[in-house]
Amino acid sequence: MANILITSFGNGKYDKETGAYDYDVAEYFDVESGASCQPQRLIIPAMHELYNIDKTVLIGTAGSNWPLLYKEVMEERSGFVSRSRGRDDDYYALLEEYHRKSRGEFIPIKEMQAVLGKLKEELGDSYPAICLLEYGITPEEQRDNFGLLTECILGIIEDGDNIYFDITHAFRTLPIYALLVVQFIQQQRKNVSIEMISYGMLDATDNEGYGGKGKTPLIDVSPLAEIVGLISAMAEYNTAGTAYQLLSFIEKREGDIARLLDEELRGSAGLLRLLGEAVTVSDIERFEELVREIKKIKNDPSSMICISNNLKAVDMIFTDIYDHFAEKIDNRVALHFAVAEWHIKYRRYMQAALSCYGAILLWFDDLFSEEIKSLAFWDENRRSGFISKVLGSFNKNANPIQEKKWFSEFHKNFFALRDIRVAFSHPENHLLVSGDTERLPELIGYFADLYTKGGKGNTRDKIMEIFLRRAGERCDE
Repeated sequence: MANILITSFGNGKYDKETGAYDYDVAEYFDVESGASCQPQRLIIPAMHELYNIDKTVLIGTAGSNWPLLYKEVMEERSGFVSRSRGRDDDYYALLEEYHRKSRGEFIPIKEMQAVLGKLKEELGDSYPAICLLEYGITPEEQRDNFGLLTECILGIIEDGDNIYFDITHAFRTLPIYALLVVQFIQQQRKNVSIEMISYGMLDATDNEGYGGKGKTPLIDVSPLAEIVGLISAMAEYNTAGTAYQLLSFIEKREGDIARLLDEELRGSAGLLRLLGEAVTVSDIERFEELVREIKKIKNDPSSMICISNNLKAVDMIFTDIYDHFAEKIDNRVALHFAVAEWHIKYRRYMQAALSCYGAILLWFDDLFSEEIKSLAFWDENRRSGFISKVLGSFNKNANPIQEKKWFSEFHKNFFALRDIRVAFSHPENHLLVSGDTERLPELIGYFADLYTKGGKGNTRDKIMEIFLRRAGERCDE
């Protein structure tokens, strides 16, 4: 486990009188801890001193002020540790020449990487990479830069490392890349901790409200990355119907914001966990429990658990669930159909098929008489087979019921939904047919409307009457 600094390096301020680019010397101090360091021209030695950095990844372009960095590295009191401590004037002149050329010419990354080889040698093993990016002028370069950056960083970071991402000397769009790369790293490496996204506020150096005249506040802007993470968590909810990313975020942050949220925070985490359990295994009982708890929260402001902007994403999820299901909570069949329609809205086909089929089983279960249920063959887990047998019996002989369009449609749609459900549940034995997923929204809409609205000419009751009569006949056989 190592403390790794990822920092960018630009040009610095331009001095019209000297024609040179430079950075101001600053005495950086950590706003949270109050710890300060020796005055430095560049943020890199300050970060090493304040946070015990083990490795540093430098990010720049062919036009970054590499001669200034080399000069600082070779300066005895700069805070850098070089291998030779003897400046090579010819090499320094070469870096200055490339710096001048970069302001009017295009310099390929590979060429500049070769030029920077000696600088990397001077920095030693604690600087495993100098990552050069394109200028990011075109959309293609912007996309390429993300790839270059992530490839470089992932080649160095290992599971369990602590990451410090500094944007004090960042240039152009790099602060935006920082937010994106932080999220990418956390997806690709296990147990990587983003300790800080640091920014040295040079413009606030003389602001006594930030720690005193002459000192430069070093702040942590990682909450911005957390916001990006919350957006990703909402995408998970829309895609999968779960919120495990958000749950993970809350569990990691619990110690930091527990003094504000305490029981409310743990309550949110518990409900998000319940959401995941209910959706992943299509457990309607757990889903009912979830909806009842959220309805209780929404109807009683005093019990609100989403009281912080940190949990805005939680509130959005709970509101969505409330809007979809609160009115259906007292009718289990209607709730099941509503869950199916919710899943299909976000193209969660498998959960939608399972939920709709489950709604039909519950619907028929409510219709079956105790006499039918008490028969020896009846078992709650065999409802599906019994219903299929009853409906399947209408295929035998030329039954006049088949001539009725409304019953024929119900018959056809039930078996179509059953086949899709079986294909999702047992893919090793049954395959989806082309067009099944495209037809699923139509099937769910048909059964949900039939149950809730009764159908044209009250066909629902007619279908049920016919079905129950045949079910009784099957039981007598």
